[in-house]
Amino acid sequence: EIRTIPVTRGRFLVDSDDQSAALVAVLGADVADELFPGRDSLRQVFRLGGRGFRVVGLQAREGAAGGAALDRTVWVPLTAFERVFGAADSLQVFARGVPPDEYELAEGRARTTMRARRQLSPGIEDTFDIISPEAARSFVAALSERVSAAAFPISFMALLAAIVVVTNTMLVSVTERTRDIGVRRAVGASRRDVVLEVLAESAFIGLAGGVAGTIIAVGVLALVARASELALPVMPATVAWSLGAACAAGVLAGWYPARRAAKLDIIIAVRQE
Repeated sequence: EIRTIPVTRGRFLVDSDDQSAALVAVLGADVADELFPGRDSLRQVFRLGGRGFRVVGLQAREGAAGGAALDRTVWVPLTAFERVFGAADSLQVFARGVPPDEYELAEGRARTTMRARRQLSPGIEDTFDIISPEAARSFVAALSERVSAAAFPISFMALLAAIVVVTNTMLVSVTERTRDIGVRRAVGASRRDVVLEVLAESAFIGLAGGVAGTIIAVGVLALVARASELALPVMPATVAWSLGAACAAGVLAGWYPARRAAKLDIIIAVRQE
């Protein structure tokens, strides 16, 4: 047994299904909900490639594993797949894990076996890929480093542009409300009150922009996840940090307009039309 797929109802595929090319399937939780909403999907028949497949098992809800959206997976016998769709363009073969000190030996044996099965002569490049746990970790680490290296300057420039925009917006707002600020100061408002009012406004603008950006980002991630069938979770901590940074950027952007508003001459400000 190479890989265990937990099943909540029914059964998983067995050798006899593959030997007879049986048109049976095990559905992931999300697939079952979409195909048979509000109904018991076990023993139901659905169409796949123009043929009817009978549901013999329901996979337990698992979420993401290795980046794959397992809840959106349909498991069918390989022979049944080839019977309906023809030979697959590519296949994934899973092998039982070995101790870390045996990875290199196991990879060499797997490569020798695959080259022999594909009748590849010496000197001909492999027509397949072998991914070990260590190689997968190295790939993910390298990809994360590259994404982080590219994301930081882009995020910094976007944040700087947002600060400039919010600063200009607040300067215009302060200019348009010069008389109102003067009246507030005349009736007893302190400079600190004016500063806090402007900073609160700029912080709200920054937070609103952060919320809008987060909604767009979550929507894009959902579309990409659906198109690629990869699980791309949104971490609450990431959302919290993003909104916090947006709010802080708003406060920073509003500091100069707030100080400028607080330093307005009361008499001149009240006379402003």
